[in-house]
Amino acid sequence: DAAAAQAILSQYEDGVIPEEKKVNLISIQLEAFADLSLYDIDGLSPDVYRGFHALQAESYTGTLITDIFAGGTTETEWAVLTGGNRHGDFAYDTNSVAWYLKSQGYTANGSHPCRDWFYNRLTVNPNLGLDDYLFTDNYYEQFIAEGEDVAYDDVFFPDLEARLTEYFATNEAPLFSFNVTYQGHGPYDTDRVWGSGDYCTGDYQQTTLNALNNYFLHIENTSDWVEQFADYLDTLDEPVVLLLYGDHKPWMGNNGSMYAELGISLDTTTEEGFRNYYSTWYLIWGNQAAKDLLGEDFQGQGPDLSPCFLMNHVFEMLGWEGSAYMQAQRETAHTLPVLHTTGWVEENGVLTATPSEEAQARVEEFQNLSSYDRNHFAY
Repeated sequence: DAAAAQAILSQYEDGVIPEEKKVNLISIQLEAFADLSLYDIDGLSPDVYRGFHALQAESYTGTLITDIFAGGTTETEWAVLTGGNRHGDFAYDTNSVAWYLKSQGYTANGSHPCRDWFYNRLTVNPNLGLDDYLFTDNYYEQFIAEGEDVAYDDVFFPDLEARLTEYFATNEAPLFSFNVTYQGHGPYDTDRVWGSGDYCTGDYQQTTLNALNNYFLHIENTSDWVEQFADYLDTLDEPVVLLLYGDHKPWMGNNGSMYAELGISLDTTTEEGFRNYYSTWYLIWGNQAAKDLLGEDFQGQGPDLSPCFLMNHVFEMLGWEGSAYMQAQRETAHTLPVLHTTGWVEENGVLTATPSEEAQARVEEFQNLSSYDRNHFAY
């Protein structure tokens, strides 16, 4: 219903970000990074998540209820960028946070240290407003062995630091950097352990232990890197806000067999199982320069959120109105902060698979608005 969507959008105009609130925004989506220490996993070393938990302790954090499990990375990626949870092929320019921030004088770029054909990001990312995007094919291949496809976090994070240092030394425009990692991608070898094998020593089948140790090998490394990356950002004079989040739960055996062995229910007909299946996390952190500029401490517990509302929540913390579309979706984001493609919603603080008629009507209004915005865009 184009007329209904137009009637809503016509009530809003793109907000203008005041110069005194223009902080740099660095977003990093971490592949399959889930905090499994929340579960009672026998023999899980506390060192695995030490760096991550240290950063969480000085951040604003919450639960992200994604629409995917163990794969489909771009569903979370594109939901965060576009503010919608149903996506087309992005074969043409499509509204996104990147386009809006570029209209406000920002540079919008990013990186994914894997092949550019993966999910057709080579075509999609420019249509979502991300310029000069870095992939293995056009950049990271210089750091890895010939014929390899992926640069892992030992390459990704130091390189990002170097590129940010150079950017801030040579550019006046504020930066929006949207990055998607690959380290931690499943499946995880069940036949042998690639590291020490000390990350998990519980009483599980050997194949399960092998997979867990191979997964936690990646997670401990990433966990340490995100803590170190925040330390780097705190050395900068430029105000920087860091958004980190996980895209989905990790693969742990066909049909979730290893989760079952760990005693983690994936029964999505129950709230516990639904949360176990779909939930990850997000954190919003600011360096000292950003805290001083905005008067925001970036501390506390945030609400459960769908990925399509995550960037809207960040904008509100920063005091940014956002695009007309972001403003139009904000009431839905407040009343139904979890709006899931399976039909579950969080209504009045309760996660339910049977929303009220009022909530269902708001869901339909949101999807209509999102579809219109996705298909009628021009800057």
